[in-house]
Amino acid sequence: MGSAPQPAPDSRNARSMADAPNSRPAGDPQGEPSVNGSGSLEELRRLILAPEQEALERLQQRIEDPESRAEDVSGVVAEAIQRRREQGGSDALSDALAPTIETALRESVRKDPKTLASALFPVMGPAIRRSILETLQPGSGSKPFLAGPQMAF
Repeated sequence: MGSAPQPAPDSRNARSMADAPNSRPAGDPQGEPSVNGSGSLEELRRLILAPEQEALERLQQRIEDPESRAEDVSGVVAEAIQRRREQGGSDALSDALAPTIETALRESVRKDPKTLASALFPVMGPAIRRSILETLQPGSGSKPFLAGPQMAF
C-alpha cells in the first residue's frame, strides 16, 4: 500500500547553473564564466534589468531637460490651478501669483501705456461719466464741485 519507490537522481545529469556550458562565443568577455559563475549572473541581471534601466535613463533625461519639463508642465498647469481653486486654495494661489502679475502689469504699462488705457476704457469711461453726472445733478445730496462763490462772473 505504499507508493512505488522513486528512482535515485542520476548524478551525471544533475548540473548546477555554474557548470552549464556557456552558449556565448569564447571571445565575449561577459560570457566568460568566472570562478564563481558571476559572468552568468551579470548577464542574467542585465537581461532582467535592462528595460527598467533604459526607462529610468529616459525619465532622467526628460527631468533634466528644461524644454521637456516646460512642455510637461504646460500640459497640466491649467488643470492644476483649477484643482487648487476647488480645494479652497484660491488665496494661496493669488498670493503666489500676485507679485508676478503686478510686475508684468507694471512693465507692460511702462512699455506701452496705451494698451492698458485701451483695455480699461470700456469700463472706466462709463464709470467716470456716471460719477460726473451724479455729482452735477441737482438734488443729489452733494454739492457740485463747480458751484460756489468762485463761480461768480
